[in-house]
Formats: sequence, C-alpha cells, structure tokens
Amino acid sequence: MPNPFQSLFAAILDDDRAKVKELLKIDPGLAQRGAEKDGSYESRIAHWIYSGDTALHVAAAGYRVEIARMLLASGADSGWACRFPA
Repeated sequence: MPNPFQSLFAAILDDDRAKVKELLKIDPGLAQRGAEKDGSYESRIAHWIYSGDTALHVAAAGYRVEIARMLLASGADSGWACRFPA
C-alpha cells in the first residue's frame, strides 16, 4: 500500500481533486514534503519528478491549477523555485 505522500502524488497526476482534498485534510503537512527517494520518477505528465520535488512541483508541471491552489492553502511553500540557481 502506498504511503500518504505517494498517494498525494498519484492523486495529483490523476487530477483527482477530491482525493487531494481528502489527503490534505488528514495530513496538511503533505503539502510541504518532498519526494524522498534518490533519483527520478517517471510520471504521467511531461515532467520528471526528482528527489526533493514537492507536490506543488508536480501540480505546477501538470497544469493542475486547482490542486496547486489547494496545496498553497495547506501551506505549500510558493518559494520552491528559489532553490535553483538562475
């Protein structure tokens, strides 16, 4: 059985807003966590998911605007892009 963070990623990729809302209600901290494993993950969107990427990264890359709003309302860090050098 996948952990809650993996379930959140899957719900984002599936654009399952109800599931995202349910998972964030159970654990709002999911909005702030990053992918744990080293390496990259192939996803069903045109973007690789790398270690350290957050749910907001995935929502933004998949153009999941409503889910991104839910994540931000749950405390996702909107300054995540600042971790990359220009």
